[in-house]
Amino acid sequence: MSIHPGPKKMLQHISIENAKRILHAQGSVQDAALESGLSGTGRLHDLFTRIEGMILGEYKNGGAGLQIDWQLVSSPYGNVLVANTAKGICFLSFADDPAAETARLHALFPNAELRNTATPMQAQALHALQHPPQQPIALHTLAARTKNRPAGQRIGASMNLFSPHPADNLLPYDGIVNDYGIIFTPQQADDYLAYLEEHIAWRHDEAVIYGKHITTARQVAWYGEQNFAYTYSGATRTAQPWDSVLADIKQQVEQQLAAVSPTRFNSCLLNRYADGSQGMAWHSDDEACLGKNTVISSVSFGATRKFAFKHKQTQEKRELMLQHGQLIVMRGSTQTHWRHAIMKSSKIHTPRINLTFRTMLPQG
Repeated sequence: MSIHPGPKKMLQHISIENAKRILHAQGSVQDAALESGLSGTGRLHDLFTRIEGMILGEYKNGGAGLQIDWQLVSSPYGNVLVANTAKGICFLSFADDPAAETARLHALFPNAELRNTATPMQAQALHALQHPPQQPIALHTLAARTKNRPAGQRIGASMNLFSPHPADNLLPYDGIVNDYGIIFTPQQADDYLAYLEEHIAWRHDEAVIYGKHITTARQVAWYGEQNFAYTYSGATRTAQPWDSVLADIKQQVEQQLAAVSPTRFNSCLLNRYADGSQGMAWHSDDEACLGKNTVISSVSFGATRKFAFKHKQTQEKRELMLQHGQLIVMRGSTQTHWRHAIMKSSKIHTPRINLTFRTMLPQG
């Protein structure tokens, strides 16, 4: 196991992680291969076997026909749960809550035969963690805050050496988009989703397009620390008072941003998409009430959906999959030069809720 992979291996791991996100969102194998930058499904199968320790079909079928050996061990970085098939390592996770991580392993591979057994393959994989080098190693991992770590320290439910770093810009020019990864544990994200479904005052959105009043299938809600009036698509909404859970999520988002782009938000626009048939057309959040070079934080709960950017002049596109509990931030001149959209998909049958925290300018 190499802690310092070369650029080629890094790109291979990034491609596999992206392919897994697409497969989890009910995408096809062909979609997963092509949208991950691979030449075809054969290349995806080859990489999957080498990196994930199983063939693609075994992964999609929850480990059917596989024997997976696992053990929980200690390291200088905390407890680690590691598992392997006969082909290679298939799971490596920091385990602050061993029972929860063991349950997650079983949930990932419900159809496999799982044995609590140590193997030489596991020992080889764990060597780097149990014998740390003299110089520190920067590990960028999926973000999930735990009670045993400071709020600003990013550590993940799954170890992922190649997840995005929040200082990286996803746009090539004319704007800044930062991906903070998944900032909530699966349980936290599930709890927030359930609360928002039940307690938010949802209503179908309205728009005036070419003089016609339209009511959308997508539902929205608008909250703020004042009764801000927010006008877009020809209709005006008045903010409801802060919900206590929304305010808690806002505070956690602001803590995440503190090191890269410190921002205090005073409002939140929520969108609820019942399934993949509902999306959001190309648009920019460039209303005067938000000011120039506004900062907008977007938190996703529920179904994984494709989020896309398109440059207003060059038409160049950038796409990413937004997952349950993930945070991205749009700032700088993004709204001036880029449009964004939530793409529709006939393969998604579960809801997604999106929270966009904003800073409204003072209103007279």
